[in-house]
Amino acid sequence: MALQQLVNILPHAVTEALQKAADSPYSSYGNTNGSASLADIGTVFKIVEDLSALICTLDAAVAMLTSCKVHLVQSRADHSRFVSALWRLPVEIMAEIFQLSVPHQIRRGAILDGLRGRGPALNVAQVCRHWRSVALATPSLWEVVRIRVPVKIYSSDVMDSIDLYESELELLSRGSPAPFYLVSTVNMEGLRFAPKANSIPIPCNDTSFVERLESCWGLDVGSVVFSTYKPMFAAMKNLRRLMTMTSGLNSFDVSPYPLLTHLSMHVSYTSRTMLSDWFSSVRCYHLTTLIMLVGAREDDSQFEVDITRLVQSFPRLEHLYMEIPGLELTPPNVAFSHPTLKTLSIACTNGPDTAYELSTLGSLFALATFPSLSELILHDESAFTVYFTPYRTGMENQHDR
Repeated sequence: MALQQLVNILPHAVTEALQKAADSPYSSYGNTNGSASLADIGTVFKIVEDLSALICTLDAAVAMLTSCKVHLVQSRADHSRFVSALWRLPVEIMAEIFQLSVPHQIRRGAILDGLRGRGPALNVAQVCRHWRSVALATPSLWEVVRIRVPVKIYSSDVMDSIDLYESELELLSRGSPAPFYLVSTVNMEGLRFAPKANSIPIPCNDTSFVERLESCWGLDVGSVVFSTYKPMFAAMKNLRRLMTMTSGLNSFDVSPYPLLTHLSMHVSYTSRTMLSDWFSSVRCYHLTTLIMLVGAREDDSQFEVDITRLVQSFPRLEHLYMEIPGLELTPPNVAFSHPTLKTLSIACTNGPDTAYELSTLGSLFALATFPSLSELILHDESAFTVYFTPYRTGMENQHDR
């Protein structure tokens, strides 16, 4: 029953029932030796019937109110969770994914106000809406604690300790129930910072760092971590999300994190064999989102990635975003399928020429089967629109069915 009907019916029914529930002249007779006669039996029967009818009316009203209350309690809980997700939407992550998703020509200095035509702008809007829904569907919400780690990216030299400063201590002392992002910011020049007053030095190689945060400040830091220095977080067996910036993949291992679901990797430099070996050896069965950006390479050779191994390594993958120059998917003539992949973006261009990227992705779609694929992020709107029209049309028809 609709809430408005309930509001209109209940007051009248309950009021009418209560008005009829007058005191009976025989109320005291059950506890006394009153002088009622057999002639009163009809009247008493009538009172019993009336009271039974009134009780049924009130029972029906109570049942209606109980059902309405259950519905309202559930609705309140649903809206409370939604407000919480909206309030704590990860602005930094959404901004990063937005920047990664826009076409290259926009990323290189053009402003959105200067766009002409609907193609690139519509593409950007679709990407933003999709990734926003991904974030809203994620129950782990967070705040940010920044930890400055003076580390040279291209050197193994690190300082002996890090320092939590006053602003970080103040944030930690709030005891927020939300899981935290621990953000390690790197000093690119490798300069040593003088510790500020009221700072707490913590050894970089001390795996009890996480335990200390959880025990002293009651934080749940097992859900989300930004890290540039992995040993400090080796105790995080329940880690769900990890973003790492690294100079190579030879020392990066995800096996300590068996529950990892989101992995964002920014690789500043890697060799041809290193990338291939990493994809061949990694096993992450719970991963649903993988973002990988590779910068410089040692020469002009291609990065070879065994696509069938990639599929086997991430069987539950739903969102794949890869930006790797000179990417070559091998073996080129083996058909394969991935049942859960929903979002796919593979950028592998060498400069402004997109012929190689078109050829690579064309061979991929010729052999691959993605029954759940609903979004293809394109990086050259005009070329890809022409080339992938039959594929996109097929996906749209499959989605409509």
